[in-house]
Amino acid sequence: MKICEQCGLQNPTEAKFCRGCGHPFPANEPVSEETLLSERASVPAPSAVPTPSTPQPQAAAPQPASQPAPQPVYAAPQPAAVPQPQYQAQQQPTQPIAMPQQPPVQGAPAVAQPGAANAFFVWLWESFKHPSKRYATQAWWAIIPLVFNAFLMALTVYMWESKAVSAATNVGNGILGGLSRDFTGSSSYAPQIASPGVSISELFKFWVIFAALLYIIVLICFMGRKMLGEAQTTFSTIHVELAQKTMPMVALNLVAFLCALIGSGMLFLSSLLFMIGLTFIMAIPGAIVAQGVNARKLDKTWMWIFIMMLGGLILFVFFMIIAVAGVASAVSTVQSLL
Repeated sequence: MKICEQCGLQNPTEAKFCRGCGHPFPANEPVSEETLLSERASVPAPSAVPTPSTPQPQAAAPQPASQPAPQPVYAAPQPAAVPQPQYQAQQQPTQPIAMPQQPPVQGAPAVAQPGAANAFFVWLWESFKHPSKRYATQAWWAIIPLVFNAFLMALTVYMWESKAVSAATNVGNGILGGLSRDFTGSSSYAPQIASPGVSISELFKFWVIFAALLYIIVLICFMGRKMLGEAQTTFSTIHVELAQKTMPMVALNLVAFLCALIGSGMLFLSSLLFMIGLTFIMAIPGAIVAQGVNARKLDKTWMWIFIMMLGGLILFVFFMIIAVAGVASAVSTVQSLL
């Protein structure tokens, strides 16, 4: 081996120039081994200067087999945070609002369900305040507002009939008293007509008539939605929707009944409120059908006109049946009196 005097790089024995700096070596002279060892001890460790032409790769330092490779230390896994559901207030009426329900307790007597009763009255009050919203209800809940409205309307007409019979009786007794004074000079001997009154069966008859009218309106609305092509619309959905729409009529019909009960000059106000409520009932099918989604090829306006004509025909037949039945009942009553 030849050691360069300039850079200290070790070169092969047969080299004539230093591989690191290019310094020429002197002619080959025999060098003893002791001299070589002394020179190596005196020369400092050469700095690794790579040759641009022939780079020398560095060998990896061998690791002792007795020592195991260090293992990386991992931190203890932290549990992932479970996202909490975010509850937002319901703004749209497409989803029904659930009424509060109390689950039954196992082993408790099943004589009453205050939770279901409370939910029903909550639905009645909410439907009165917000008839256009949709709520999660039971199937029988919608029957109560419709039947109660029909009962209030029947009570109003029954009071009208009672007041009319009483007024007619008073007029008849007045005419007989006047005739008696004209012929006898005194009205004490004039015959008196006893008021026949109105049978309670008339109240139930009117109740059935108005309940049938309301359910015919429900049927027309359901038929109209189906004719528009709404496959997902059910009778129960229309039933509940119409029951909620008629909740404001409860207050209207109640005031009309109270005015009819008072009588005298309040009968006109009672008749006016009753006619407003009846007009509202007649207008319901047009509004319910107009809110539907048309899936037919024919334009929605033409479909609406056709449905309204068909609904009007159904109502005309219903009123004709009621009129014929009323005339027949009046004729039979007159014949029984004669």
